[in-house]
Amino acid sequence: MGTICMRSLLTTSSHKLDASHGKGYLPAALHLLPHTLAYDKEFNRTLGTIEPLRRKASLCPRSTPACRAHCLVHSGMGMAHRTLRARHERTRRFLDDRKAFLRDLERDIDRHARHAEERKLKPCVRLNATSDVNWFKTAPWLFWNFPHVQFYDYTKRPDMYQQWRETGMSMYSGGKPLWNVHLSFSWSGTRDNAQYCRNMIQRSFQCDNLPLQIVVPDVGKTYDDRVENVKLRLGVDLGYYTDGDEHDLRFLDDDPTIVVLKVKHTSSKFRSKEVDASPFFG
Repeated sequence: MGTICMRSLLTTSSHKLDASHGKGYLPAALHLLPHTLAYDKEFNRTLGTIEPLRRKASLCPRSTPACRAHCLVHSGMGMAHRTLRARHERTRRFLDDRKAFLRDLERDIDRHARHAEERKLKPCVRLNATSDVNWFKTAPWLFWNFPHVQFYDYTKRPDMYQQWRETGMSMYSGGKPLWNVHLSFSWSGTRDNAQYCRNMIQRSFQCDNLPLQIVVPDVGKTYDDRVENVKLRLGVDLGYYTDGDEHDLRFLDDDPTIVVLKVKHTSSKFRSKEVDASPFFG
């Protein structure tokens, strides 16, 4: 079986990352294949000769049919054959050869940080650009070893988001908060997810003083349309909204806020009328 040689596990250029330039930061992202796509038989047939995975696990344990259908892995350059093969190879290495993968990931984060310093920019890294892995359990030393790197991500995992909100992930760092980590919570439209979002907003009204960012996608044509749609869907008005399409650096946004994103066009085998009409969009 053929494998792909990659100079770096991190991507430094994409539509989303490029939109963040000019903010004084140099972003990089790790793109794996989401959910269980890496061992989907139909998907693998489209990639041709690739090395199959020995280990199987979902990299997005809270994914839903709607978010899988509209995932960015199915849009833009992410659909290019070469890009998908590279993401498959990264995912295979993460699952089947994790020790070597994490060694290379640490090397690439260090290189990225040095490159940012040379350009007089601040380095920032998204490890879950197209996944939802608990990196705090998987490789906590990455956050300790690079205190000057800003790590940031979206997650649909309430347990992980709540741990970050309440403790700063101190349970993974010897009791000290990881100040170089920022998480935003992603709307999925399921009943539990929606109720968790509403509960967080209600508690913010009671001045719980915890960080709060909820990222909600919408199909509205204009930003104002999307904000109004999101208000209706949440059923409660936080009062603070951010246009998430202006840049990707969520740690620079106000807090608390609802980050409103425009749904990107995707092409996916998961697409259906039922999915498009799902609570993901209201």
